[in-house]
Amino acid sequence: MTDVRVKFTAAGVALKAPNFGGRFYTPIILASLFLLALATRTYLLDSMPHFPEEPPWLGGNPDGLYCDEANYLKFSESLFDSFTLYQPPFFLFFLNLSVKVFGSPYAVRLPSAIASSLTVVLVYLVSMRKFGGRGASIASSLYFIAMFPAFVYNRMAFLENGVALFLLASYYCLLVYEGCEKGRWLYLSGLLAALAALSKINGVVAPLFLVAYSLYKGFFRKAFKPIVLAFVLSVVFPLTVLFLMGMNLSAVATQWAMGLIGHEFSAWQFFIINTMPSGYLMWFLGFLRPEYWYIFAYFALAYLAVKEYEKVSDIMLLIASFVGLCLLVWGVGSYYIIIVQPFFAIPIGYALTRMLRMQPHAAIIFILFIYAPMAMTFNIAVFGAGVYPRIDFLLYFLKLLFLGVPLALAFYLLIKGRGATEIRRVAFNGAIIGLSLTLLLIGSYLTPAFYPHYLSVGR
Repeated sequence: MTDVRVKFTAAGVALKAPNFGGRFYTPIILASLFLLALATRTYLLDSMPHFPEEPPWLGGNPDGLYCDEANYLKFSESLFDSFTLYQPPFFLFFLNLSVKVFGSPYAVRLPSAIASSLTVVLVYLVSMRKFGGRGASIASSLYFIAMFPAFVYNRMAFLENGVALFLLASYYCLLVYEGCEKGRWLYLSGLLAALAALSKINGVVAPLFLVAYSLYKGFFRKAFKPIVLAFVLSVVFPLTVLFLMGMNLSAVATQWAMGLIGHEFSAWQFFIINTMPSGYLMWFLGFLRPEYWYIFAYFALAYLAVKEYEKVSDIMLLIASFVGLCLLVWGVGSYYIIIVQPFFAIPIGYALTRMLRMQPHAAIIFILFIYAPMAMTFNIAVFGAGVYPRIDFLLYFLKLLFLGVPLALAFYLLIKGRGATEIRRVAFNGAIIGLSLTLLLIGSYLTPAFYPHYLSVGR
């Protein structure tokens, strides 16, 4: 809505009517996004996702919880009886509180659902700060809500959901600081970074990113005291307490898997291949099944990196910091990626507005490497039968329809060059992007095309 500012002079003083547009819409948008996210994260929370005990699900006790969820439940229940070295205690406290309040072991999942719903709100706020535009920021939040790996993991009792919330909140404070240069935002960012580290040990990426970001943006000296505060609260203070309690710090390091080697290949594995929390790779007709929600986000991020690098350079820095830290210490676990899932979604809305105007050669790359495998995975899973590759005239017709027609149109626009109007290019790009997102949604939620291991299993 266009800002309307009324100016008039009274007693020689120029007065402005305040802008109520943003103040009116923003709370409604934030509340709507939070409630929508909370509904999707809490509906049938006790039974979806469901993990039987046998491989590859590796369920635990109580029935249906994943084995790591069961471990977090056990350690949270004994949190005040005996101090655990399993993980830092901050987010475990909320698991303990949830189970006590609701009296059900399945309530151990509720703090993750609430934390991820708050993360959706922060995705909107960060996107508004970085890219502007309510529509694009809402689109980013909706993408995060719909992203099926996030949908599943946000409903599970993983401490990474707390890390993701506090890391994103810390990053948002840094963006606000850059706009106003008020030091309190740096201290708040440092405090939130410490809470991320106290939620799970891999949350130490938050104070490390605070260092990297302040160096990258040139305000490290101003951020030095908040950085020290973050490290004291997240590292020095907990280790000092453990030492005074007589704990063996080498045992703490071993328990938190410091120096674990052999998982280096996971740097790419879990970022592009559909996997279960156990790390089991999901096969499809003899092939590894790609994680299309992530891959679509990578294309959007890469497209912006080529067109407007400065707008996404800090997001790329954070993702690189996370992967680098994990590689040097633990390797990348399948659900560690929860921590950076919101950062996959943040640029989506703005990227879509730019991708509508992408040139035909970029559209061809998108079709061949993103849309084509997604469309054929969907068609084979929904309309196919038997073992593939094979001769199947129905699927071949669908391939010509779903792939041949878009490719032909893209090559036509490429050949026409400047003769092709921008309206035609925008309409074509919008159609192929819209079709891709439609297939993602239907293949994730309405059919077992992309995630049969979740939709076909239940209590």
